[in-house]
This record gives sequence, structure tokens and C-alpha cells, in this order.
Amino acid sequence: MNVMNALLPNLVHIGAILYLVCFLFRNQLMLRSFAILADLAYTGYYWAATDQPLYAAMAYSSLNMVINLFMISRILNDKRPSYLTDNELKLYQGFAGMSPGDFRKLSRLGVWNKADETVTLTMEGQPVGHLHYILDGEVEITKSGRPIDVSPRVFIGEIAYLRGTPASATVLAKPGTTYISWPHGALQKITAQHDGLKQSLTSLLSTDLAAKVARS
Repeated sequence: MNVMNALLPNLVHIGAILYLVCFLFRNQLMLRSFAILADLAYTGYYWAATDQPLYAAMAYSSLNMVINLFMISRILNDKRPSYLTDNELKLYQGFAGMSPGDFRKLSRLGVWNKADETVTLTMEGQPVGHLHYILDGEVEITKSGRPIDVSPRVFIGEIAYLRGTPASATVLAKPGTTYISWPHGALQKITAQHDGLKQSLTSLLSTDLAAKVARS
């Protein structure tokens, strides 16, 4: 009991220290976990510091804890792997560094296609409305009349997407080619809402573009 009586006046200091510590973490799970511990300490102080508990202060601390618990559940859900189709699994394996949550957002937005005949994905000098990723099959790329060799597992239309310019090359998907397409407008909207997804996708596109330049 004496230990408890000695601890109670210091709960406000413990809570403040825990709040200071939480801001040292970049990891959102650790940051929010320490914030919850800080609010627990504050709640104990508000309950016992005066003759009448400080209910209003306790309510706000409790609300902070509920919000942080909710955000922790969202973070854990984003990290949770989910069932993937064979195509999605192959796609995810090529998207190194992208979190499972960001990948789910991206894959839900895309439309899978399998070419029954030759399909024109981009036409040199013409506007581009979709970003494509070739998973399997064969594509024919020509730029200024010069053929360019590429293998599957590449983006198509990444320059047009990044810079908002017309297609820099003509790309034909041969019959049997499996690819996924994302409309520019929807892709720009979702990346504007999710910084992590935007950074991951930009990194993937930049790496893909650098590899193409190195091969050309």
C-alpha cells in the first residue's frame, strides 16, 4: 500500500516520460503502444490524484487509447498476408519492399488480362491512360522504328505515368500474354491517399526504368 501511495503522485511524470519516449520511434506500432501506456499512467493519476476523479481528463485519455488501439489493429491488418491467386503471388514476388497492405490496395485496383490476340498497350506519341505490368508472355516494343528487347516482369507505360507525357514507344502484347493494368486516374488518387504506397510504387517504377535503360 505504501508503494502504491508513493507511486500515485508520480504517475503524471511516468505518463509524460512515456509520451516523450513514444516520439522517439519511427515504428508506428511502438509509437502507439507507448502512447497507450502513457495514457494508462495519466488515467491512473486522474483517478487518484484528487478527492474527486477527474472524469473529463480520464475520458480524453481513454479516447486516445481507443484511437491508438484502432490504428494498431489497422497496421497489423495491413501487415497480415492474405490469400493470393497464382498471378497475384507472382506479382507480389516481383514487388520487393511493398507491404502486404499496400500490395492488396494496388492489386484490387488493377484489372488482369490475358491476350487472346495481339493487343496494343501503348502507341508511340499517343496519350496513355493505363500503367501495365507484364507478368508472363511476350511483348514487342519499338521506339522510333527500332526494336527493343524486354523480358516479362516489366512495367509498360511507366514514363508516361511518372511524367504525364505521351507514350515513348509502341508496345504490343502477343497472344497468351498475361498482364495487369491500372487506370492512371484511379492510381494517382490512391497513391495521393497513401504515402507508403506512393513511395513503394515510385521506387519500383524507377528501378524498372533504370534496368530498361541499362539494357538499351
